[in-house]
Amino acid sequence: MKIFKSSITVLLVAILSSCMSTTSLDVMRPADVSLPGEVHNLGVIQRNEAAKGDKMGKRVEGFLTGEGIGTDKRSAVYVVNGLVLELSKSPIYNIKQADHSEKLYGTGKLMMARQLDWDLVQQICDNNGVDALIVVEGFDSDVSKERDFRDVEKERDGSTVTERTYSITKHVDTDVNWRIYYPKTKEVIDTYHDNVDTSEKRSSASEEGAEDKLPSTERMVKRGAEQLGVRYARRISPTKVRVQRRYYSGGSTRMTSAKQKFLVKDYDGAIDLWDQEYRLTFKNKLKRRAAYNLALAHEAKGDFEKALYWAGLSRSAGDKRANAYYSSLQTRQMDAQRLKEQLEERK
Repeated sequence: MKIFKSSITVLLVAILSSCMSTTSLDVMRPADVSLPGEVHNLGVIQRNEAAKGDKMGKRVEGFLTGEGIGTDKRSAVYVVNGLVLELSKSPIYNIKQADHSEKLYGTGKLMMARQLDWDLVQQICDNNGVDALIVVEGFDSDVSKERDFRDVEKERDGSTVTERTYSITKHVDTDVNWRIYYPKTKEVIDTYHDNVDTSEKRSSASEEGAEDKLPSTERMVKRGAEQLGVRYARRISPTKVRVQRRYYSGGSTRMTSAKQKFLVKDYDGAIDLWDQEYRLTFKNKLKRRAAYNLALAHEAKGDFEKALYWAGLSRSAGDKRANAYYSSLQTRQMDAQRLKEQLEERK
């Protein structure tokens, strides 16, 4: 009986999913951290390397862990690249890599050194025409591997043979520390640590074969570093992101016609047809689906009050998907208000 009920549940989910389509919406999300309104131009500079006399410990670490000597030094550049690339799309900031006549040194590890002297920060900002300075204060990566094997019995030439497959998973843990210096008020306006774990798994008939198939550690560190740069850009600036939404694409001629209009971004045309479906149908299932789709169309137009209204009607009519969607719309409405405030600060 339990197996029968489980099968029915799976079947119902499959039928429900087949009536739905997926679309993406381009959404401008607010920054997690609001910088002072006077900040428009940002410079970024690295300070993650140790001075010459302090580098031996890092070299020993790279040799012992298999990370590779100099990997962090070369890969930290990609943190800056990711930050600059993502912030170049910002609606409120200009970003550039700051130049300085002398190299800035830190600890060579993840641990941050003492704050930069404010006269030096002011000098770098003046020379580069920026209001605030983003500094990569620490960068580090660690490598670990998990080894495993499994035996599989196979029929070969009328007999059973056992074949062993070896698997190796390489984990590269990449960390960065940031500071933003604002010389006008002599404040560090943001201090932030972030981490990303990049994993790759390969299998072969031998451990050596699995090892050979793995990408290089440096390649994985660079990938993680660039991702960390992009993530920090999204922390401090409004950013355009793409979100996935599901909606009901069938059930009646009007529902199908509305979908076609929605796909070409004729949101008003889709709203008109879904509204007709909601008002004219006698079927509760179609009514709640039309209401759900109306919420999506109004979200696409940026009208969160109407989107919440229709999502609420769909929820009241018994659409379980509308519960999560209603909460998502509430979050988007709050984000839209925060975004408005962040943009207005710089008018």
